[in-house]
Amino acid sequence: MSKQPQTNDVLIDISSKLDKIIKLLALGAIKESQKEKEKIELLDSMGFSSSEIGKILNKSTENVCTVLKSLKDKPPKTAKSLNDSKESNVAEEKNS
Repeated sequence: MSKQPQTNDVLIDISSKLDKIIKLLALGAIKESQKEKEKIELLDSMGFSSSEIGKILNKSTENVCTVLKSLKDKPPKTAKSLNDSKESNVAEEKNS
């Protein structure tokens, strides 16, 4: 008489396999990003938690939280600030 696996064991196995699939998809989504900060920002925008991002990137949760905090504390670049930056660069080049 063969033993059927318990439902809990089957669910744990399925969950483990889904975790691997999610990690592979996440790695595919961030493979173009060169900087860790960009990868963390992208994964965060996709809804991954700090601990999930840490597991995907082999980083500590604390490291991920620190990067996310620095990204959120940084004011977003607006069209005006980008334009002002370009104008100041042009002015510096004229003065040189």
